[in-house]
Amino acid sequence: MCENASFFVDILEEKASFAIGTCYPAVFDSGGTWKLYKKTDPESYIVSGGRIFSFDETGTDGTVFTENILDDAASFRGAIFPFDELLYVGLLTKYAGIIAHACGIIDDGKGEVFVGASGDGKSTMAKLWMEEPLCTLLNDERIILREVGRQFFAYGTPWHGELPVCNQGRFPLRRLFFLQHADKNYAKRISSADAITRLIVRSFPAMWDQKGMNANLDFMARLTEEIPCFELGFVPDKSAISFLRKISGK
Repeated sequence: MCENASFFVDILEEKASFAIGTCYPAVFDSGGTWKLYKKTDPESYIVSGGRIFSFDETGTDGTVFTENILDDAASFRGAIFPFDELLYVGLLTKYAGIIAHACGIIDDGKGEVFVGASGDGKSTMAKLWMEEPLCTLLNDERIILREVGRQFFAYGTPWHGELPVCNQGRFPLRRLFFLQHADKNYAKRISSADAITRLIVRSFPAMWDQKGMNANLDFMARLTEEIPCFELGFVPDKSAISFLRKISGK
């Protein structure tokens, strides 16, 4: 729910951070445009630019207060980010999943997910796959990973990166690759413990919520035990695709 609330304007921006911060403890700092404060009754607040977002104790329902009228889809999307993403984070703690900082593609009906930090080559990998037959690009920036009925799936999301591609749907997850720049193509199988360590810093877990964080870690443990995980070094040309298809047995 979004509301235009003029009575909130005087506590937006720095005033909001001060007013809320003096009353409630900060429980998470994104290091960017928003912080999370938690009340004890309980209710949480995120302050972001000229907006305040409040959500309930479930982390799945909330209200955006903004000083601007949201009269079109573009302004609405701009106003609710990153709040919409954080609602997904809350939901996924309850429904066995995480949002990964990753590029996801569907190759011949199976999901391949390439996890990486900024600059690791997610968009480069996405571009290599875009025009491949039988291949669908889900997203080049954020992919949802979920367990449903003891099977793991990759989902597209609305939060793309360099490439404006946001395909919906879910597909069975075949493998997880953790991207590395390299001067040759290689794939090295890694352990579940190694994969969890890499995934924690390349995903969006509920770090402000101990119960939610524990749920995320339990999910990651099951995921990396069941799904083959690799460190992938790749050359940014079509040889990377033929290499990946070769090691998949195609």
